[in-house]
Amino acid sequence: MKPVYTDVYEKPSDAVYYSNTPFQLSSFYMIDLEYDGKIYPSGEHLYQALKYTTCPEYAELIRTIRTPYAARLLGEQNHSNGAKREWMIRI
Repeated sequence: MKPVYTDVYEKPSDAVYYSNTPFQLSSFYMIDLEYDGKIYPSGEHLYQALKYTTCPEYAELIRTIRTPYAARLLGEQNHSNGAKREWMIRI
């Protein structure tokens, strides 16, 4: 089993946890997922990378980043880097 978090900077402070580690249904749970011939280390990596299908270099950066939280930060911070507009609208 892969380690889930190794230091305090990798764990989101705004997430709700019922224990110190994410469970299997969490998008932050570290499990290899295959999509379109590529392996993503978590559901969060896959979700955030799919926002950037028009910018494959940035999607690849998200796919290969070390932690789900880092993938989330990359996916949310760089809206001008080719993200699909409909993915970036917040309700």
